[in-house]
Amino acid sequence: SKSQFGYLVCANRFLDILMEKGGLEFIKNLGLKLWLHLNDYRDPKIVEALASIGVRSLSNYSAGEIGPIAFECPKHHGHFHVAHTNVVVECDHQITASYNGAALGRLLITHLHSYATPIIRYDIGDFGQLDQQCPCGHDGPTISSVFGRGKHFLRHPNGKLLPFYISTRTLLETLPFKEIRFRQDTMDTICVDIGGCETITADEEANLRKLVIAATDPAFNVVVRAVKEIDWSGNPKRLFFTSTVA
Repeated sequence: SKSQFGYLVCANRFLDILMEKGGLEFIKNLGLKLWLHLNDYRDPKIVEALASIGVRSLSNYSAGEIGPIAFECPKHHGHFHVAHTNVVVECDHQITASYNGAALGRLLITHLHSYATPIIRYDIGDFGQLDQQCPCGHDGPTISSVFGRGKHFLRHPNGKLLPFYISTRTLLETLPFKEIRFRQDTMDTICVDIGGCETITADEEANLRKLVIAATDPAFNVVVRAVKEIDWSGNPKRLFFTSTVA
């Protein structure tokens, strides 16, 4: 906040923190004109809120193994024009995931710049749809309904994959915590560890269960556990969500 800047390049989770701490007025005072989203799931509610104060949002699709894969269409959010001189993108429907009513296939990426190494088709764990044209009229491969990586998916008790996303801001509106972890260790159960509070009220627990069910499916049993500190020894990266059955 010491100086103004026009472009902000960051993941959704960092902008979520700014929105939580300062709100839209803080974002406006920064002089922000464009948010370039990277890496994680982009919350449509944040895009809508930024648009209300005149801030545009764009997202690129890339991978550390490959670099740029596709760039978001300026007219249709969520549609990405493939950088076809850099990569070949294919969609494998042998394994599918359900997202907003659409069946998504695994995105397979081939990097065309081998640099004297073998050209390899990568399964980078993302799911999406692949079309040969964008609604804007761009005549070229276009990716939409991207949801990745695969580690962000739940395995439904009926066997299908479901994306899992709950914003930190929404969770903090339900109850206070210092850290939080979601785990799916069995097909029908989602475990929630709340760090920083050894007890929570019955209403807080019920509201949290309701929030998780709304983001997933009533078929899941939600187990909530309040702890002073979360034991991250089995997961030093401190991932927000993990599934051992997906």
